[in-house]
Amino acid sequence: MTAKFTAKNGTSGNDLRCLVMIDQLPGNQLATVRKPPGGFRGWIARMEEKLTRKVLPDTQVSSHIRGNRVATDYLIQALLEHSHRAQFSLVVEGSRRGEFEQWAANWLQKDGLRPVEIHTAPELFGHGLDTIAPNIWLDLSGLGDSGLRMRDLFSSRVFPVVSLQHGISHHTLLYGLFLRIMLTPSYACDSLICTSKACQKAVANILAAVSASFNDQFSAKISFEGRLDLIPLCVDTDALRPRDKLSLRKQLGISKDAVVLLYVGYLSSVKADLTPLLPMMRRLVDENPRVNLQFMIAGTGPESYGKSLLTTVQELNLGKSVTVLREVSDTFKEQLFGAADIFVAPCESMNESFGLTVVEAMSCGLPQVVADWDGYRDTVAHGETGFLISTCWGRCDGDFCCTGDIFGWVYDHTLLSQSVSLDVRCMQEHLQALICNPELRATMSERSRDRAVAEFSHASVARRYDELWAELTAIADKLQPYAKARRFDQPAYFNFLGHFASKELTDDCVVRAAANNCLPISKLIHNVQGGFSGIPVLDKALLDRLIQIVSTAESASEGKSVRELISQTANETRSSDTIRRHILFLLKHGKLGFQSRNRS
Repeated sequence: MTAKFTAKNGTSGNDLRCLVMIDQLPGNQLATVRKPPGGFRGWIARMEEKLTRKVLPDTQVSSHIRGNRVATDYLIQALLEHSHRAQFSLVVEGSRRGEFEQWAANWLQKDGLRPVEIHTAPELFGHGLDTIAPNIWLDLSGLGDSGLRMRDLFSSRVFPVVSLQHGISHHTLLYGLFLRIMLTPSYACDSLICTSKACQKAVANILAAVSASFNDQFSAKISFEGRLDLIPLCVDTDALRPRDKLSLRKQLGISKDAVVLLYVGYLSSVKADLTPLLPMMRRLVDENPRVNLQFMIAGTGPESYGKSLLTTVQELNLGKSVTVLREVSDTFKEQLFGAADIFVAPCESMNESFGLTVVEAMSCGLPQVVADWDGYRDTVAHGETGFLISTCWGRCDGDFCCTGDIFGWVYDHTLLSQSVSLDVRCMQEHLQALICNPELRATMSERSRDRAVAEFSHASVARRYDELWAELTAIADKLQPYAKARRFDQPAYFNFLGHFASKELTDDCVVRAAANNCLPISKLIHNVQGGFSGIPVLDKALLDRLIQIVSTAESASEGKSVRELISQTANETRSSDTIRRHILFLLKHGKLGFQSRNRS
């Protein structure tokens, strides 16, 4: 069954069916972190974590950064609420259908809404993608090869596969993502969505390097045939907005006359090392004796780094001017944005290509004084909404470019981030200009809010996706699918392992009825079905039919050949392999008997 609910905006003749694989409830930024990937990539992730904890025991390791979860949460809400082109089909785990249906009932029951379908993966892939006939496959996880692969395996037509890129710097992605993307059939209608110009250029560099290296080493010719499109992330500008500063400060215990600098984000030496800012803060406090200057630091991160940061605060005698807050909730984060005056972020992370908190602060009307680094350069309008502070880096990675396979990504990314320098003196000058000039803060606050709504709101970003989908589907309509071919990573289990058995069931084998006291079919199915919620393992109707055909044969002693059983039970949804598998199951449990030749 497909559950149908509704999303905003009226339908039109131009609606596109957009298929979204989703594992977190929209509107729930604190959703449970999804399970790590299975297979080889999952094994690599687990080994990395073990090695990193052994080498750096105090380091927090997480395969899934919460910022990515918040970003995708904002985006799916934006599309459901503001897309004028797409009708959405959300594909969820079978065991979580109830959660999503409850969410749909609670969150989507509003006026002026349009149909949204909820599927489970077994429903979708059990009958093939052609039964849903999507116009767009939207992958929010960043695993761009999964949509390409599903289309290649389960669809007879071409439609755009659109994948949102997040962190792109992990060494495992070179093999586990980018190579797989180029080894999987792609078309001119496919797109890797880059959230910043820096991300777009980096992905282009990586694809070119991996393609050139692979082609040279293996005399091959692989490439990604799609596009790299630029669409920023979005924030909820309705929820994140300027608020009553004095009221919030009273609630949070912050002096009403304080000038509050705020950092919100991950606290570590690998993403945004705040240590260089503390001596700067000491100088600002000393040079502004009449100003109640406060620096509030909010976020999560390794416990060892947090303790080190607090120790440095005490050593610099900044205990009255610097506050470190850990495990901040979304509600409290919004309150901090509303109570602060200036947002500060010294990012040098290789693993971040946009910087969502900068835009969240912008939406709340905070001027931004941040590093001129990656996506920050796209979001902050220098001199209008805030200031970009110069950064410096150099070619210094040759001696540890392979350490990720030994120590995990946290180790090499720590070395990388600690080689990036920020012009702290320049940052101090720009902060000083804002600290002593309330009028400049007010002007930048207003411009920040205007820019956030115009460029990064739900409605603005959803419109850009609508425009992209229209362009990509027009390209897809003119394309013919490639000829299907067995992929090298598509297993042929019997070809590989068939010699394990002493006998082979061929279509010439004769199957006979077997009289015994074995368990009923329903019990056998129940035992096998186990934890495969919503995913059928066996077809009881087919099992019963096979037994009936054999038992009622004109000559029960002679039985029926496998070929005859296939001929009499095959239909549009039953392949010959499915029927053979059911025959073997009945043989396994003594419901049928057969004769076959031994393997030579």
